[in-house]
Amino acid sequence: VVNTDDGPRALTLEDYLNGNFQYKTFFPYWVSDNEYLHQSAEDDIILYNVENNYATTIMTNSTMKQVNASNYVMSSDQYFIALESNYSKLWRYSYTASYHIYDLINGGFVTENQLPHKIQYISWSPIGHKMVYVYQNNIYLKLSPREAPIKITSDGKQNEIFNGIPDWVYEEEMLATKYALWWSPSGRYLAYVQFNDSDIPVIEYSYFGEDQYPRKITIPYPKAGAKNPTVKVFAVDTIYSEVFGPKEVPVPAIIASSDHYFTWLTWVTDTRICVQWLKRIQNFSVLAICDFKEHSNTWDCPENQQHIEESQTGWAGGFFVSAPYFTSDSSSYYKIFSDKNGYKHIHYINGSVENAIQVTSGEWEAIYIFRVTNDAIFYSSNEFEGYPGRRNIYKISTGSKPMRKQCITCNLRKERCQYYTARFSERSKYYALICYGPGIPISTLFENRGDR
Repeated sequence: VVNTDDGPRALTLEDYLNGNFQYKTFFPYWVSDNEYLHQSAEDDIILYNVENNYATTIMTNSTMKQVNASNYVMSSDQYFIALESNYSKLWRYSYTASYHIYDLINGGFVTENQLPHKIQYISWSPIGHKMVYVYQNNIYLKLSPREAPIKITSDGKQNEIFNGIPDWVYEEEMLATKYALWWSPSGRYLAYVQFNDSDIPVIEYSYFGEDQYPRKITIPYPKAGAKNPTVKVFAVDTIYSEVFGPKEVPVPAIIASSDHYFTWLTWVTDTRICVQWLKRIQNFSVLAICDFKEHSNTWDCPENQQHIEESQTGWAGGFFVSAPYFTSDSSSYYKIFSDKNGYKHIHYINGSVENAIQVTSGEWEAIYIFRVTNDAIFYSSNEFEGYPGRRNIYKISTGSKPMRKQCITCNLRKERCQYYTARFSERSKYYALICYGPGIPISTLFENRGDR
């Protein structure tokens, strides 16, 4: 029985299928090292300062209702906010939506050069308020919300050429995201992936919606042995995008010689990029560190900066090849991959993978690195009490000798919480621990210093 405004009634199958009764989790939308956004019970957008415990109303629900907004994305300088409406789900992660830009400094919606409807992805630059969006499989850049868009790509085509967003195969099986573009740390450069499905066999099925007749859905869908999408990585200087245009980041020769996948991209600095590639057989991965050569306006990925990860016990990586977490020297990094016994652990690479230093070890696995700071690594693992299905958050203090490891969550509400994830503020001063169960989920805010 559930209590409603009309009194108690029996719980129905429709209640469950429609998600009418769900637990609530709290994922802070960090906008600085001590501030995050969230929506109040009245749907006002609130800016909360963790240090002084002070809340500021950024936008009331009445403004949200003017455009029927259901979500929002704020620019990094907090000058503008993009209000999302007309959400239309596509696949597991992807959807289209309309966006209206609101000027938080002067008040009022931006009316100049408004955005088109059915945008596939939108992202603010990490500094300032430049904006990039994907529309009809092409990438557009706005140097400011009021300025006219600059078209970065023009060859996008439905079900054939995807710029800045993954096709179905990459969205579902490789990236697990709705985007395939990344800003450099300062926002000057923009990297993106192009997926070409022109020669991929398709599957078709009928979708029975609200219309009288079904709609035919077509998806490029390579099966085992069939041709895969071809993939290219590009980077563009957003200051001189119309002068120089996008420049391709080359695929390592050892990868390009056979069928391969793109697996992830990481900006190290504004002029250094890290791209990971995987052979189709999926036991051989290459991490290529590439530098921008200003004199030739090209990206260079020398062999001595290509790190090979080859597994003898199965796939390279787990479901995904893990991302590298670079240190402040912009050359060395931490990464999860299999040790000699086949268990996936954190390694420190400074030079070559062959000389990697294993940071964690044992008959358990490190699952995910959340954050690397100047003196600590935060990660999740299934080490505690030998239960592979559990996820606890650990901290390794790299500044101490020997390195000191502590489990932050192992004895925190132990019966209620055995599966955690975390979300860190911009420079890791604070982090939220999100517990998924097996008891009722709960979120807790911690300060990094002292982990309390």
